[in-house]
Amino acid sequence: MWRRSSTGIALVAGGVGVQACAAALWPVDTAVEPGFAQAEVRSIAVLPFFDWNLSIEEIRAATARITRVIEERNPDLRIVDPAEASDIIGAEGLAYDWALFLWDRRQGAAADHTVVMRAGDALGVDVLLQVELLEASQFDGSAEYGDAVTNVVVQVSLFDSADGGVQWTGTCGIEYADSYTPYRAPSVRNAARWALNSILDALPQLGAGQ
Repeated sequence: MWRRSSTGIALVAGGVGVQACAAALWPVDTAVEPGFAQAEVRSIAVLPFFDWNLSIEEIRAATARITRVIEERNPDLRIVDPAEASDIIGAEGLAYDWALFLWDRRQGAAADHTVVMRAGDALGVDVLLQVELLEASQFDGSAEYGDAVTNVVVQVSLFDSADGGVQWTGTCGIEYADSYTPYRAPSVRNAARWALNSILDALPQLGAGQ
């Protein structure tokens, strides 16, 4: 049984609020496996991710931000960065299996958790960190239906390489409406960045320093 803390969806309004909200932290829904021994984690891999709603540069910036936050908060951890993780997973022929695992998990199908163990063994880490953009939808506004709205849900998961299970997840959803452009849906990238920053603030400290 996971311990959960549900805080719902944050609404970001347009105008001055949009300009100020980049520094704000939005509600995060977390789930923690009771057996998650944070102090025993000695190494972590930050895995690359891909989403059509974000550019390659934005994705690289996001994973670099994650890596930097982990390094700052957990100086004793050995960290495999996304570029190295991508090279190793590709060299081991695990890229397709990992993508299929994530797809099955998102679809609620029976996912092959052994791929987590195989990837963890190849990377030589205790924990694998994966970012997923679970939702990124945009709805243009009209005089009939009101302002345009963009919905974004970001999730960060920590997978246990020993058994393939999930040790921790943080999920943040933002409904973003910009009153300055009421008929054109705002871009996904800002809301995704705010959601990810909020999750990183909630990310548990790992290793001996926790």
